[in-house]
Amino acid sequence: MSQEVICIFLENGSMGGAERQALYLARDLSQKDQLVEVWCLDTRKNTTVSSTCKEWGIKYNQLNLWGYKSGELGFIDLYSLILALRQASIKHLIAFTFIPNYLGSLVWRFSGVKKCIWNQRDAGNEIPLNIKAKFSLKLASNYVANSPSAKEFLLKNGVNEKSITLIGNGINLDKSGIAKANLHNKVVMVANFGWEKDHETLIKAWGIVIKSQPNLRLQLAGLEGVRSDQVNALIKKLNLNSSIDILGHVSDIPELLSKSTIGVLCSKQEGCPNAVMEYVKAGLPVVGTDISGIRYVLSEDNNKYLIPVGDFKALAEIILKFYHDRTLSKAINIANYKKLENNFSMEVMVKSYMNLLGLE
Repeated sequence: MSQEVICIFLENGSMGGAERQALYLARDLSQKDQLVEVWCLDTRKNTTVSSTCKEWGIKYNQLNLWGYKSGELGFIDLYSLILALRQASIKHLIAFTFIPNYLGSLVWRFSGVKKCIWNQRDAGNEIPLNIKAKFSLKLASNYVANSPSAKEFLLKNGVNEKSITLIGNGINLDKSGIAKANLHNKVVMVANFGWEKDHETLIKAWGIVIKSQPNLRLQLAGLEGVRSDQVNALIKKLNLNSSIDILGHVSDIPELLSKSTIGVLCSKQEGCPNAVMEYVKAGLPVVGTDISGIRYVLSEDNNKYLIPVGDFKALAEIILKFYHDRTLSKAINIANYKKLENNFSMEVMVKSYMNLLGLE
């Protein structure tokens, strides 16, 4: 009996949180002798996703849907995707992010695919669902929510709870971060410059922090965009340029975090935040907002210090508390790491997907 081919279906060739999780899944499924391909709608050459697939020995397929390039997907694109899936003998389709979810759910029944997974990786607040999207949402064979808020979104939009599986993001763990001394003077936030990340609240908090600890530096790592102009303007207005580094995209996040002492994520909403898991792995206490996605990943020891969304004074207070109380910071990270190990390791995530696909 021949092996069944698994397709990981992406939109963007840049490396965001969803793409990183998708590639980790593809890699680890391949290491378990599964046949895996990564398909991507991004028509750019030599993207981070394509180069990573090449480096890891994963088959990569760059789709060429005319309607995607023009911004108006139509029946010709659906037919082209159906033919491509049939020709490649794809049996399991795992979509990541909205457009692949939408397309996959529409075509899988006509493509010889046995299972199509709609992968809900946020609370669904960024893109309001139109009639076509709501129709598509109910057509997948299975649904994965990576957080309770993502599951709640699916339920609110009429998905049967029995078809939803809660699978958190995965991370490769080692215990090097637990024993970390955290004696550096850098506070870091790893987040692309989107409205939901709320960099402005952190900048306001930073004005308070450096008055108390002028030796500290704030480093912001993430893809810049329209919001970065507003963040830069606020930094300039508050005269904080000398204590803040805007790093842009950082390819080696573990190296950055190894030279940091506190990780911050002051988002307005999150699914299952990769940045928080990276902070914990690196041995950093997490200063975050009290939202379900962050609370879902962290231990109760850390959750009691989460702050209300937009409260820059509380944010500054907890940054300073964690900086001064190293004993507390270390105890929190040990508790955080234990929760990650039990619930969010790559082994746990891959096993959950294999069970869902009926491959184990």
